Amino acid sequence: MNRLRTRSTALALLGAPMTIAHLGHLNQLPPPGVPAAAAALAWACARQSRGLSPRPAWWALAAVLAGQAIWGWYGFAESLLVTVCVLGVLLAARDDGVRGSRRGLWAGAVPPAVLCLAAVLLAAWPYLRVSAHEVSYERTISEIRWYSADLKHLINTGAHRSGPADWVGRGAEASVREARTARQVLHPGWIALALACLGWWRRRDLAPHQRRLGNGLLLAGGCGLVLAFGDSAGIPGTGWRVPLPLGLLHDVFPPARAFRAAWRFGQLATVATAWWAAAGWIVLRGADGRPAWRRRLLPAAVVFALLLESWPAGVPAVVIPDAGTPPPTTAGAVLTLPAPADVYGEDAREAAWLLRALATGRPVTGGASGWVPPGARALRRDLAACERGERDPRELLAELRDVGVTSAQWRAGDPDPRLDFWRAALRTAGAVPGGTLPGDGFETWDLPPPGAD
Repeated sequence: MNRLRTRSTALALLGAPMTIAHLGHLNQLPPPGVPAAAAALAWACARQSRGLSPRPAWWALAAVLAGQAIWGWYGFAESLLVTVCVLGVLLAARDDGVRGSRRGLWAGAVPPAVLCLAAVLLAAWPYLRVSAHEVSYERTISEIRWYSADLKHLINTGAHRSGPADWVGRGAEASVREARTARQVLHPGWIALALACLGWWRRRDLAPHQRRLGNGLLLAGGCGLVLAFGDSAGIPGTGWRVPLPLGLLHDVFPPARAFRAAWRFGQLATVATAWWAAAGWIVLRGADGRPAWRRRLLPAAVVFALLLESWPAGVPAVVIPDAGTPPPTTAGAVLTLPAPADVYGEDAREAAWLLRALATGRPVTGGASGWVPPGARALRRDLAACERGERDPRELLAELRDVGVTSAQWRAGDPDPRLDFWRAALRTAGAVPGGTLPGDGFETWDLPPPGAD
């Protein structure tokens, strides 16, 4: 039964719309620490209920939290919230027939907690150093609102989960689905949700320590949904907004200012749904005096429906051209054109520039990132001002040459009309075409040396 429950939990979790929604942007892969932390807590509950020491489970939980901190901070925050909620429920529960007291549950928890804290601080140290020197190393309220959830996202199944049209070969192309579907996905899946409701309805069939774990996960899922709605929620028909906990955390707890995509906290609700769906699965598998069709055919039908509902459709993939072969001799940084006005204008070109920098060993001014340094933001604003006629490009190019930018590059054949402007501007500033190897795929203009007329 435990094996079946584990498999059904994994199926409900991996096939959830939110999980599949992450396939389109791999930097937001579901954090592995959340279900792993729940598993460690389940292990602690099971050992304590059998009168065994929970110490091994606490060491496992410490390793999970430290590893998730290295993996990603969104997942660490979610894993920590799961831990706090589950342990809070255990602390508040009565000792109804469970061997060992609440005090016994905490036996041996202090040493792994201390080492875990030290490991997390060590992983956070580079970020803390950057944050201390960069005043803009945080997310604004407007960014949080842009990536927060709304009520309509509770039924949004994402761009990459298949539907009836896909089952008959008439589904839309992956790029079309991506463009017309909101990124914020909070829906856990209809079949998994129905199973979870069944499991919660029959929660009396679970052992006391299992109910406590499930209630803790349910509490964490509810907290995650509240955080997913961002700093505040608007009241329809008015200009008023109701403050939410994430907004308060943003004001009083500096680490919380690093979170932009608030909707990702909804993953906690997916984990809770998957756990309770497993409990519902056990109810369906019950064999005590029930007809054969209910023992076999009904669970098989539910599994088939769950697989069909959660089957992923096409995920858009962008082919990034080869970064090229580095020239025999290179020096100086490269001005990458055309540049986006801000981080929201970044596209596949910025990713290509990152590969170009690795291939040539030359710093580039472009590059895709969730955080753009103040210097890069200022340069992008200056380039956009030149294109609008608000600044003399010769003056900007001279400033760039003085700080070590020796050439400007763009992908040969790029149809962006802004490049015609920059060809004329570079020519007027005294730059000359050159430095491009045959088949390199990039058009290069060498800037004149500092002080040249």
